[in-house]
Amino acid sequence: MTPMRLHPLVCATTLVGAVLAQGTIVSPAGLATVEGDNSNTFPFVVNTVRRYMQIHGDLGSTPRLLTQLSFRAGASTLNLTGTRTYDLELYMGDGVSTLVPNLVLDSNYVGTKVVVIPRTLITWGPQGQSVMPGPNPFTGNTDLLLPTPFGYLGTHPLVWETAHFGVTAVGNFSSLDADGSSSMTAPSTVTGPGCVATGEINPMTHTYTVHDSAGTLLMNPTISLGPANSLCQLAIGFSNPNLVVPGLCGTVYTDAQITTVLGFTSATGSFTADTPTAAIVVPNVLAGLPMYTQCFAVDLGLVNPVQFVCSNGRLATVPAPQTASVNLVSRLWNNVGSPSTTTAAFGTSIAGFALVTQFSHL
Repeated sequence: MTPMRLHPLVCATTLVGAVLAQGTIVSPAGLATVEGDNSNTFPFVVNTVRRYMQIHGDLGSTPRLLTQLSFRAGASTLNLTGTRTYDLELYMGDGVSTLVPNLVLDSNYVGTKVVVIPRTLITWGPQGQSVMPGPNPFTGNTDLLLPTPFGYLGTHPLVWETAHFGVTAVGNFSSLDADGSSSMTAPSTVTGPGCVATGEINPMTHTYTVHDSAGTLLMNPTISLGPANSLCQLAIGFSNPNLVVPGLCGTVYTDAQITTVLGFTSATGSFTADTPTAAIVVPNVLAGLPMYTQCFAVDLGLVNPVQFVCSNGRLATVPAPQTASVNLVSRLWNNVGSPSTTTAAFGTSIAGFALVTQFSHL
């Protein structure tokens, strides 16, 4: 069993616990009595087996002994009479900078994560009568009571993570209240067509997401209709040479200032947001920079002298940092794999987005 992490405050609490009142703190900050601008069904409402992690950087520097996490139903007029029984394990630990999370999940911990709820079955609900416009209360029906309280030192952001092994659903149950920071996805335009890979009818295509959330820049490619099980490369540039290369099946639409190997396509010739080996998550200092992107894949079935198939080209211009509303909270998750998957999926609601979470503490 992983021992509880102790701090001088914890020792003091054991001596004078009878006179200390339990308090609560809500994150994202400012939402204790305000409905969030969003809602979310995972990880607690849907049945996908996954890891789910939130990083909270707005809990302050005061050391606290955390005893419980609570959530609330999203605003509605429904009477929520259903239940959900979860098979889960919960961890906590010190975390990295909130708005620059790492898609390698364990890299978001500073030090060792602590098991605060060993794997068990926990039943939530019924949530009761939901209200509009909200917020609903943090009821006792959507709580995670920590058998092993966590000593939060206040020196780093806080990570909580659930290994979600599944859920048994009965009746109607609401998605949970959530909130997101200001954000913007850059419009993306096609700069030219790709060519057709072996075994396909239509040209190979790629997308490149360029998104700002709360001043964090998130960028990631996907590929479809490529050659199956083929090594792929992404090229990023800042101008379009519109270059015809002798022996290559298509035109080059990027000056390729940066190139990176993505890995191998799937058996269907795709590369999705669930395998984001070329994702970029950094502070946005690139506002206004044009990003010309294109993907290339080895295709030994081509008759061309240069056996690479080219995708379409794309152009997206990095948006300005979106800082009108900034939550110092982020979240990560995986859609495929298992509760032990090492890498999160790419999404535009990573930085600055979170389930509204109430922490009970001593």
